[in-house]
Amino acid sequence: MTAFVVIAAMLVAGALLFVLPPLLARRQPVGSGVELPQANAQVLREQIVEIDQQLASGRLGPGEHADVSAEIRRRVLEGATASAPVVPPRDARAWPVALLIGVLVPGLVVGLYLVLGSPAALDPPAVAAPGKSNHALSREQIAGMVARLAARLQSQPDDFEGWVMLARSRSAMAEYAGSADAWGRASALRPADAQLLAEQADMLAMARGRRLAGDPEALVQRALMVDGTNSKALALAGSAAFERADYRQAIAHWRKLAEVAPEGSEFTRSVQASIADAQQRLARRACRWRAG
Repeated sequence: MTAFVVIAAMLVAGALLFVLPPLLARRQPVGSGVELPQANAQVLREQIVEIDQQLASGRLGPGEHADVSAEIRRRVLEGATASAPVVPPRDARAWPVALLIGVLVPGLVVGLYLVLGSPAALDPPAVAAPGKSNHALSREQIAGMVARLAARLQSQPDDFEGWVMLARSRSAMAEYAGSADAWGRASALRPADAQLLAEQADMLAMARGRRLAGDPEALVQRALMVDGTNSKALALAGSAAFERADYRQAIAHWRKLAEVAPEGSEFTRSVQASIADAQQRLARRACRWRAG
């Protein structure tokens, strides 16, 4: 509650800083008896600065600023005399009005919040309903947004970015079959993208208990036909070969992956470890064959 009050006070004070100084910044007239063109030109230059400030603060629109600025510059070029007052005198009511705004604005803000706001919401225990955590609420909100996105895509099936977003969202929610379907819709829009095929294969395998045999592996092979150096496709191809105990093929895929992986990275070390594991299994199989 205290933090909210402090922040609210700072915001109100900031708003007043934009309102009050311009109201009190009106200059006194330079005097109608001043006939020197130089003095009048100085005043006009100051007036240009003032209207620039009014444009920056939003009190003058671009069109009004252009008109007034053109008029002032015309007067400077023509050497207009200072017989007419160039700068209006400070309004005698400026200080009372400023004082009224300074008191009224904070009071109005507080009053409106007490009437229309929810002060009780600032109490942390009152934020979450009994038996319902903030995490659960957040997940419900995410699920609602994902559902709305999926509904929108039914009427906008050519929205590539939308399908990718839906695929990633469903993957994050462990909805692997739905994610694979969304990746498939994105891949149909861009069939020459190996990464999309690899992502679809990965999610389809996850939906099938992390098994790559069958359709997932077929998608991986399609991805490698499009781009034989795609990292995810090579990783999945190696895993698929390892899964069916084809260790030589797994090693071949993972060695290609190691060539395109960042040198010295944790990922590269993981790939090397997988290669070593496949080599050990291949060696043990050879020993069993010789022993048999």
